Amino acid sequence: MSTEGQTPVLRLLHALKPVRDGDVANPVPGAPADAEMKAFVRSESVQTAYSYGLIALESAGDHLAAYDALVLMQAFSMAPLTCLRGLLEAAAVASWQLDPSIGVRDRVARNLALRFATLTMQRKVANAKSDTAGVHTVDTKIECLEELAIELGYLPIRDKKGRRDGVGCRKPNVSDMLESEFDFRSAYRPLSALAHADPIALFQVGFSGVERASGVAFARKAVNTQLQRDLLASATLLYARPVWYHVLQFGRDSNQAARLLESASDELGLANTNDVRFWRASVRRS
Repeated sequence: MSTEGQTPVLRLLHALKPVRDGDVANPVPGAPADAEMKAFVRSESVQTAYSYGLIALESAGDHLAAYDALVLMQAFSMAPLTCLRGLLEAAAVASWQLDPSIGVRDRVARNLALRFATLTMQRKVANAKSDTAGVHTVDTKIECLEELAIELGYLPIRDKKGRRDGVGCRKPNVSDMLESEFDFRSAYRPLSALAHADPIALFQVGFSGVERASGVAFARKAVNTQLQRDLLASATLLYARPVWYHVLQFGRDSNQAARLLESASDELGLANTNDVRFWRASVRRS
């Protein structure tokens, strides 16, 4: 696919795809993910954990491409930032699940927690629809999930009232996950306010201020292009973290991935420091 005329973000996304895909869908023999699958008592649980992380990563990439397109159009004041919120949440989940610094037991525990959270949400939906059969089906799945966790050596998780409130481990809320993965909690809260249509948050981001005409006050919508462009660079960097984790864990070409990330960072004006360009430390060790 030709990259002529594409934005730096789209060039990066398209260039990373063959690197991330590799020659086979599974990790290469001897890669960290391959070693985890062979070492854990139930390889399917490890495979499921990685699949959840990669699904979230695809969502993050999809949101990044959409945010990039909206910024390029310079026509929307609030919708791009709502899209950015979706990117943050997906990237945080992907990073939390794919993190190379944790062991296989923690990785599986995190996946069990994600699965429990998903089933809990499905139960709420079924309950809201008065779908008794649906609630029963979800309850059965939750029981089976906890039974699997216990078989794998994880303790049951209960709150102070003895109610099940986790499986494997407790899943952090989104803001806590963003703090642990990216130190980005402070940016998430105003984005969440925008998504919830908080009038003050919408006014601060999407309008130029209050004007008066014939004694009538009104607000004029405005597109803060510079803010959106600045956030685009940060968003790309956040997306890069779980991408890098995927590359490392699956034994992909980390040197090629690093070159692509460096080039995109230069184009987006990201600081040329090792702290910002976090992948450098891993490349030096590889």
